[in-house]
Amino acid sequence: MATECCNSFGGRITISVNGVRYSARGEISINPTNREVQAGSNHDGSVFFTSQPVPYTAQMNFSQPCGLVWDAELLKCALDVTIREDDSRRTHFFGRARWVGRPQVNLSTGEVTGLSIASQSYRKVEDN
Repeated sequence: MATECCNSFGGRITISVNGVRYSARGEISINPTNREVQAGSNHDGSVFFTSQPVPYTAQMNFSQPCGLVWDAELLKCALDVTIREDDSRRTHFFGRARWVGRPQVNLSTGEVTGLSIASQSYRKVEDN
């Protein structure tokens, strides 16, 4: 169902991981499907398609949270991650997620890069 903000993007975005707020920076990208379809060609020129399951994912950069120990954080294996598009009134829920990648912390800016999340469940809610 479309809402009045269905064609609005950007603005304020907040990230919460197990109730801890992370300050988003830069681009955030979401892969909202758990299926990947690929195409190929047979030797006679006809086309075939294959499909395989993949995790729901989100790529994000954020400010280094105070007191966070990355070694301990990367061992957690059932994170609840919420990405809230405040101005567009959309919320993305990732259940039983896990950090993927290797964090890189820029000591000049405090920006954390190199991480994404992968999840077995995803749900998007648009406020009316």
